[in-house]
Amino acid sequence: MSISGGAPIRFPGTLAGNRALAEYSRDVHAALVQLSLARPDNPTLQAFASPYCPLTPQFLRLDGSQWKVRWRPGYVYELYPDTSGTGPVTEYEIFIGATALSASTAPDLEIDLGDFIYLHWETDPHGAIQELSAGISAEIVAMGSEQDSTFAVLPDGTGSGGTDGSYYLLLAEVDTVDANAMMSRNGWRGNFFWHAGWNALENVGTGEKIYKEYDIAGDNKQLRSLVERASDPQILLSQNGDDEIRIEGNGNDCTITFKAGYTTRGTLIFKDGLLVDPDQDTDISVLDT
Repeated sequence: MSISGGAPIRFPGTLAGNRALAEYSRDVHAALVQLSLARPDNPTLQAFASPYCPLTPQFLRLDGSQWKVRWRPGYVYELYPDTSGTGPVTEYEIFIGATALSASTAPDLEIDLGDFIYLHWETDPHGAIQELSAGISAEIVAMGSEQDSTFAVLPDGTGSGGTDGSYYLLLAEVDTVDANAMMSRNGWRGNFFWHAGWNALENVGTGEKIYKEYDIAGDNKQLRSLVERASDPQILLSQNGDDEIRIEGNGNDCTITFKAGYTTRGTLIFKDGLLVDPDQDTDISVLDT
């Protein structure tokens, strides 16, 4: 770009530090570039708006003796929440301390060299996101060491037990370069989507339980199997099509008659190997020999 005399005009640089001034200086720089190219703004395109990805660090600085950093606003989206009437997605604000990232005055995260920075949230045993404290369900935290997540485990077949989940998603590490802090680029960028856990199975009534446990490693719910007696079983199990398990006796039908000469004293009737008559206590008299 030059003035009418032909002397070039140097584009101004951009500022760092104060966020508002930094954004304004970038807009001014972009406007001058557009003018130098004789290319007016496209009315359908915000030429000066800088696209950005949620949950990215910005404005890293040393404030006195304390390193601080801010994060672009982002959210945790829970898919398939179990609360009726909320729709298929629930949006959770992300906080630093008691302040949401989307607040008009963005919160600072205080960090030390070597810290690990995590997005942290917790769930109930069913995998549904629950509050960390009143009104806060997701937060960004700086930790002095690496953190392991605790995975939610579904309740057992009686509806009791289970394990709450506590999850730490690494966003960045605070590296040391010439005694200064630098944010690494490893970790998550963008809003985070969390799939709420599936409902557990529960046995009802009394007797032996079909549901055994939830296998977290294989991500499956284990049910106990029905088995026949180990040797010479008379109660038999078989698959009947795709949807049924058939339980039946050995198929033997017979009638045992007790007689004294030509006189019938009583009978025992078996169907499918099982006694069906008489159906109550019965004395059958026989002759002494």
